[in-house]
Amino acid sequence: MSAQGDAPFAAQSSATRKAWLPSVASYGQRAFGLGAFLHLGCQAYRAASDGPIPSGGPDAGRPVVLAMLALFWLPFALFAIGRLKAGPTRAPAREPRDTERALAVAEFLALVVIALFTIAHFADVVWPLLRGARLPSDVRSELRASLSTTTSGMPLTAAGYALAVAATAFYAARQLFHLWRSPRPSARAVAVASGVAGYLLGIYAVIRLASGPILPF
Repeated sequence: MSAQGDAPFAAQSSATRKAWLPSVASYGQRAFGLGAFLHLGCQAYRAASDGPIPSGGPDAGRPVVLAMLALFWLPFALFAIGRLKAGPTRAPAREPRDTERALAVAEFLALVVIALFTIAHFADVVWPLLRGARLPSDVRSELRASLSTTTSGMPLTAAGYALAVAATAFYAARQLFHLWRSPRPSARAVAVASGVAGYLLGIYAVIRLASGPILPF
């Protein structure tokens, strides 16, 4: 009798969970489409305004990091997991078929790069910060040291960040394009311009942080 009485509640709980998960994932898509460009712009500004010794800044504080995890990264993680499970999927036809297929594959690969970079960044920077093993004031200084380090003469860490910036700018631009849901050429133009601007801001931040005051701008 108890099992029968609990069945409707279990079904209702499952239905509620199935209802809110897509909503959170959809929010994660919007948050990434807009938040990625804001993040790249902020990082470019921070890199340009930093002195010879970078300051920690409020974005490295534990409350801000926790808020970013809750409001941005966890919803995006739900969205990304769903997309990675689904594999390359084409958007509604607004491009020639071959172009759609190529963009879908490129979008999937960009998401793979973003996921791998996020996991590595969380393990190397965010988790030590949250558990107190790294001070907020040391985050950017250690990041600068890491970006300026070479392995066998190759700046592998900086190259990894540059690849992540390219993947982020491209993927965020594609999400804006999907969310716009407009067949007009202006939607494509805005998405392309946003992606290019985001990439330039992000790659400037990487180069500036890696080279420090050597870069003249």
